[in-house]
Amino acid sequence: MTKAKYKNYYIGVVIALLIIFAVLYYFMVYETSKQSKYKESYLVSSGTINLSINKLNEIEQVFSEVPDKYFVFISYTQDESEYKLEKKLQPIIEDYSLKDSFYLINITKQKDDDDFYDKINETFNLKKDKINSIPIIVYFENKEDDIEYHIIDPNKLESFLIKNEFEKVSQ
Repeated sequence: MTKAKYKNYYIGVVIALLIIFAVLYYFMVYETSKQSKYKESYLVSSGTINLSINKLNEIEQVFSEVPDKYFVFISYTQDESEYKLEKKLQPIIEDYSLKDSFYLINITKQKDDDDFYDKINETFNLKKDKINSIPIIVYFENKEDDIEYHIIDPNKLESFLIKNEFEKVSQ
């Protein structure tokens, strides 16, 4: 082979390597950004709700000053399906103007504890119906001397709101 052919061969190899490295770099950046997106709750990062509680022992202090009716969304981050669920909940929370009565408990660090469900049920003093899966929404309503609650599947939140005659504020 002549020098010109070797030169073209090396240029082709360099271009192929540059393309391979560029594609690998793109996928690494894409995967990193995807993972960082799932690290924080979509409802919090979008400003849909203001308060996220990350430890069960903070719950009592925070909920000592809640309105008479409020929702507690118990969920976790770092999961694509949870992120998508929160994106589905956002317009419902906004349409029914629930921002000030909707709280998120992020249990990412505690969800693998052996006695997690016992702890969460005890923390909220859930007696009749108990939480046995996550994500879940619990609706609390203070009635005179008692606190009534309902456990709601997050995918059925809007049905619950319609059934209980919550007013939709935006169209």
